[in-house]
Amino acid sequence: MANCTPSQAQKEAFIAQMTQRMAEVARKLSDWITAEPRTLEEAEKMTLQNIKELGNALLGSLISLNVPAYPEEEIPCPCGQTATYQRMRPAHVDTLLGTITLNRPYYLCRGCHHGLAPLDQQLGLCAGGISAGLEELLALVGAQLPFEEAVELVAKLTLVEVCPNTCKGPVRVPKRRRKGWGKSSLKRSKKR
Repeated sequence: MANCTPSQAQKEAFIAQMTQRMAEVARKLSDWITAEPRTLEEAEKMTLQNIKELGNALLGSLISLNVPAYPEEEIPCPCGQTATYQRMRPAHVDTLLGTITLNRPYYLCRGCHHGLAPLDQQLGLCAGGISAGLEELLALVGAQLPFEEAVELVAKLTLVEVCPNTCKGPVRVPKRRRKGWGKSSLKRSKKR
């Protein structure tokens, strides 16, 4: 995709925004911990929740740097025709850090009437789907436990809640095959 390289100003704005968010989290946590006596368990839970929220904002903003400032008017469609830019369209994706929303260029082919979002392919995402990292975790845990227990464990470990049906897909038919993923990863987890 053309025009997808973020400018130095966009990068600096991203850094400033994340620095401000981190300062807000630090202030919030320091006010919370000094308001009354807290246990290590309470501090750990509160810190983890805030880090997850900060990580979610960081991931969403980082991925948004890939969105072109000025989308191309037309792109080639796999059918051989031309797809025309329609609008910026949101995509919601569940990740290890929670759900992120990405507004990306959406195109419609005049010939086959197929909709295209080229950034989805570049990022390896499916709107309304799950990230590769969450998919891998669900597959590994879901292969070892009943789906209901698997999603409870994932929620406890990552603070990300998904329904048991979400866990079934990655276990039955993994979309992605990665180096070290699959049978060898399952063998390693069974040895423990």
